[in-house]
Amino acid sequence: MKTNARRKGSALITAVFVIVTMLGLSIGLLYRSMADTREAAVNRELIKATAYAEGATEAANKLLLTSLANYLPAPTTGAVDVDGHSVTYSVAAVGAQRVETDAQGVQTIIQPYRISADGTSNGLNKHIEKIIDAEKTPIFQFMAFYNPDLEMLPGPSMNLVGRVFSNGNIYIGSNNTLTLNSEYVRAVGRMYRMRKDDGTASLGTVNIRAKGSANYYSMESKTQFSPASVEGFDTKFVGLDANHDGDYTDAGDYKNWTLRSTDRWKGTVQTAEHGAKQIETPSVQTTQMYSPAAGGNYVYDPGTGHYTPVPPGTGTHNKGYFYQNAQLAIVDGVAYDASGVSIVWPDVNGDHVADNPITNKTFYDARQGKNVTTTDINLDILGKSGKWPSNGLLYAVRTESTATQPNGIRLSSGSNLAAALTVVSPCPVYTKGNYNKGDATHPKQPASVIADAFEILSNSWNDTKTPGHLPAATESWVNAAFISGSMNSSTGHYNGGFENLPRFHENWDGISCHIRGSFVNIWNSLDATGSWVYGGDKYTAPGRDWNYDTDFNDFTKLPPFTPSVFGTRRVVWVSR
Repeated sequence: MKTNARRKGSALITAVFVIVTMLGLSIGLLYRSMADTREAAVNRELIKATAYAEGATEAANKLLLTSLANYLPAPTTGAVDVDGHSVTYSVAAVGAQRVETDAQGVQTIIQPYRISADGTSNGLNKHIEKIIDAEKTPIFQFMAFYNPDLEMLPGPSMNLVGRVFSNGNIYIGSNNTLTLNSEYVRAVGRMYRMRKDDGTASLGTVNIRAKGSANYYSMESKTQFSPASVEGFDTKFVGLDANHDGDYTDAGDYKNWTLRSTDRWKGTVQTAEHGAKQIETPSVQTTQMYSPAAGGNYVYDPGTGHYTPVPPGTGTHNKGYFYQNAQLAIVDGVAYDASGVSIVWPDVNGDHVADNPITNKTFYDARQGKNVTTTDINLDILGKSGKWPSNGLLYAVRTESTATQPNGIRLSSGSNLAAALTVVSPCPVYTKGNYNKGDATHPKQPASVIADAFEILSNSWNDTKTPGHLPAATESWVNAAFISGSMNSSTGHYNGGFENLPRFHENWDGISCHIRGSFVNIWNSLDATGSWVYGGDKYTAPGRDWNYDTDFNDFTKLPPFTPSVFGTRRVVWVSR
């Protein structure tokens, strides 16, 4: 009996020990679970705080780029709403500027900046700090730069040299052969071997040079590409695994767009799939006479449409960037110097009559379907007058120009420019005859036009065009970079593409138009909004001898006041 009692006592002690041990383990696990829960909660709040700080630094990065592109001071501090939380940030330039030159000779100015922000969530703080390189590239160091979609669908063959960029998509093709002699073809969106206006596959041959070599490889059209595809080899091609073994290395296999385009062009062609990044550009507001500005020096009177000077800092508008900086401004046919004093023109030819280079001209613009009146500026007379803008910036405007009556500016007798010249206007700008062609004694000058639309009239244009009539063009030369507005393509309506960014108004059949410059479209036309139509009394296409002016690779040979585009590259990222 005693033995059984001892056994029962021993068993009870063992049971109690087990219960106590299990209770201890349970309490330990409970505390561990509670600690894990607290740690998870802390981590969740830290993740939120990090997201808030990261969002603020990204917003500051965007604001920095926008400010630099639009000639505004770089931000220093501010606050931004991130998911309902107000987060402050700071921006400061650090280190010295430097200049980098790529393989094609294009130069970029690099300025490092420090961007930092503190995010807080439920009392927990996270500090994010970035060092970024702000990359400033003169916009005229691109052969073609587009803010909207770039459509490049020429009829006759074209051979283009220089960098090609779009902040949107690129739609590319040719009725014959399009050759891009470039190691830089970028689309922040996608690249399509089709037409944007109707979605059909584009034809012809498109050859693009592989980076680091002299070899060209085709971006095959639907008829040139062996695998079944929507429109050939482009972003939509998802690859072909012919034997379904999970790789693209066997005979008959084709890699997808991302992989095959990298293999094919060695990095020349990059799209969203390769991480191509947006580049910030100036806005159309920079070409306007006045721009909204809190604490400005002018007030707009909607009754008269005029801007009235007020005590500094009390107005709602300031002069636009180009208007403010122009050494010569021609407003509604009257010229003013940098101080706003109207210019008295001298007697250039000695006939005791003032030689005014400014006249009004009216002619028929079939694309707009109406007569337009232009302020005609005779650049030969201007050059001899002693009134050429000393800083090379001429601002010209007709304040009555609208979308219903797109009057504009015309540059004539400009074959030999007296000096470097940039002409800026919020109106359409026409060139009449050779522009900056130069000769043995008068070399071409750094020149550009920044306008609502850029329009070319040949050497034979004489203002006699009428509805239903298409005058014949003669061979003409233009040596100038230009920023021109355009119109967006839509279903059933083509905007004319890159090949019609400069607008024509004559019968150019069999006649060449030679252009050396940079072709830029970063806004839509506001005044010259007539649709692109081929033939009839509108125009027929010239022989397009167009190319990038490699002089622009040298900063000293860029046109005056060349705008720049900005991108960033992250160098350092710190979280604490």
